[in-house]
Amino acid sequence: MKDIELFVIIVTYNAMPWIKKCLDSVLESTVKSEIIIVDNCSTDETVSFIDSQYNGVTILKQSKNFGFGCANNIGISFALKKSAKYIYLLNQDAWVKSDTFDILINQVTANKNFGIVSPMQLNRAEDKLDKNFSYYCSPNLCYGFLDDLFFDRIKTIYKTTFVNAAHWLITRECIMTVGGFSPSFYHYGEDHNYIDRLHFHGFDVGICTSAIAIHDREDRSNSTNGHAKQQYRRIVEKLSRISNKEKTSMIIALAIFLIIKNSLTIFIYKTAIPLYYSIKISINLPKILKNRNLTKIKGPAFLNF
Repeated sequence: MKDIELFVIIVTYNAMPWIKKCLDSVLESTVKSEIIIVDNCSTDETVSFIDSQYNGVTILKQSKNFGFGCANNIGISFALKKSAKYIYLLNQDAWVKSDTFDILINQVTANKNFGIVSPMQLNRAEDKLDKNFSYYCSPNLCYGFLDDLFFDRIKTIYKTTFVNAAHWLITRECIMTVGGFSPSFYHYGEDHNYIDRLHFHGFDVGICTSAIAIHDREDRSNSTNGHAKQQYRRIVEKLSRISNKEKTSMIIALAIFLIIKNSLTIFIYKTAIPLYYSIKISINLPKILKNRNLTKIKGPAFLNF
């Protein structure tokens, strides 16, 4: 490609354990790209390290932690202003192979219905699939993949219901139709919501079996605080979902039920944390529903460019 069409966006927050591996992998790619770092106010040496070691990398330094979705929106908006044709969202704890971008771009060029494609995501040791990613390849989400694997007739790309945003190649057409991440989500759940909207607007999401990338992460244990956060996220996901046929009143009724149920866990866990998230839902409900209605309209919602 003569002009730079691929923009790689990496949201960072205290990324020192991974950032060298992450950036080096992009720079060693066979496809030339522009790297955009959106730093969520790191408190370690992430920004100074990138500044001193990587000339040509654009760093958009934020004054606070905006979370995953909103920070990516900042990077996406920047890339769109520079006429990006493809945008790759890359986690700070992830990296790519030299041919990953080339393979994925060829696939979305040949298969125009795909708005997002992901490579096969491996663990750090590269001896297994990433634990969560392996679930996205299961028969209930990725029809035909395991059958074709068993019978040695594997295809290059498969439709899937969902794939996590550690490795997303997104087309400009998809972004200009679906928009950016909804600000209803701070961290976690934003990728589920985005793919729900992607399907609503007629795009597919795919897994490319010939492209490989790595996601280096540890399993996270659930705590009382974590349980309450998950309940909050699930309610927001339900309220934000636009591809279902339920009436808004039914969704709100379900949310109220979950809020009450969540509040009752105070007596189980002996903590006020669940009540905090229940109150948070009540306060944010009008904004969540407003954002939901906005995402039904084709256009670059939540982006500023």
